[in-house]
Amino acid sequence: MTSGTAQRSKMTHGAAKLRVAFIITVLVAGIGALAYLVWYSYQMYRPGMRYYLKGLSAMNRHQPIQARNDWQAGIKADPKFWRNYARLGEFYAAALQYHVAGKYLLQATAFNPNDGNLQLEFSKVAHKAGRLDLSNKAGLAAVRLMPNNFVALGDYGLQLVEAHHRLAAIRYLKRAAAIKIDPEYYIPMVSAEMDNGEMNQAETDLNAYLTKYPNDYKALILMANVYRQKPHTPDNMNTLLKYALHAGRINPYVVNPYILIGQVLVVANQPKRALSFFIGGLRIEPNNDTILNGLMQCYSMLGNSKARNLVLAHYQQVLQWKNTADHLADRMPYDPKNLAAILKLANLEELLGHNQKALTYYKLAVIAAPTNSAVRKKLVAFCGRHALPKLAAELENPNFMPYIEPQ
Repeated sequence: MTSGTAQRSKMTHGAAKLRVAFIITVLVAGIGALAYLVWYSYQMYRPGMRYYLKGLSAMNRHQPIQARNDWQAGIKADPKFWRNYARLGEFYAAALQYHVAGKYLLQATAFNPNDGNLQLEFSKVAHKAGRLDLSNKAGLAAVRLMPNNFVALGDYGLQLVEAHHRLAAIRYLKRAAAIKIDPEYYIPMVSAEMDNGEMNQAETDLNAYLTKYPNDYKALILMANVYRQKPHTPDNMNTLLKYALHAGRINPYVVNPYILIGQVLVVANQPKRALSFFIGGLRIEPNNDTILNGLMQCYSMLGNSKARNLVLAHYQQVLQWKNTADHLADRMPYDPKNLAAILKLANLEELLGHNQKALTYYKLAVIAAPTNSAVRKKLVAFCGRHALPKLAAELENPNFMPYIEPQ
């Protein structure tokens, strides 16, 4: 065989090998695609998915109870399909039944453990249910699955703040801040630095933040508190007042600047000036216990026992409201359909100035008694007091069910 013939034979043989390899690759890819198609079809048409989609459709029609029933039926028909567990977890979390929500989300994570967003949701709910062990474990899992997700990093950092692991908390919150500057995590990061005695670092971070966001009233209040910790020289006190007053101008509906300035003036033995700031705060939140306590201090220093006793009586009433509200909130997960308790809690939270909480409880009351027109009217009246005309108009439809955003 000549060298040319041998070379052609080798080329032919090599081409045949390539064709075989190509055919095998195509077959493998085809089998893989077919397997995926079979798996995808099964996922789309399995019983759990059908009930899952029915539930989503019911929610879009503002029929949350029907949605809940669909997802529960989906679990019964297809107990290993995780999405129905997840949706029920979100449903009960929105209804503030965190213990129930946690059980569903725990099951969802068992069937789908590598979903970072699911771990993050479970962590939030477990935290609100008081299961800090499960919350911490899920929060850490979310961070490991999504190491560049600033919400996962930030939420886990907040958990560490609450557990008084400040150094670790600051590390995670700084990682979150490196990805995105978000007040929800940046402000607690600075607060943790201050609590850890890192006042210079806190001041540096606040200066950097206020350069970009000069009108963030929370950051301004923190900076005022930084100067509160410094020697009480005239310059430092003037700077403190500058930041606190600026915060008050930015958001005249928060009491923090009034409280801070009033407390500083009390320490400076200027009760008459302090009194004017506490009274200013009282106009915003007449049932704020810190303001009432400040008023009592001022009246005591000024020797006005009659005024102090009047404030003291109201102060004791506010503390009683707070204790009752805390008790009712603690009991709610164990008696979620107690309409009288829900309405009382809504009223107390409104009295205490916690309007978002009050709105949630009024919505829960409507959901618990959808055909009770008197309950619906209470929520409509709340909307009138707090400039919520769109919701008030929707509630006029007796079939409308309010939606509660997950907390």
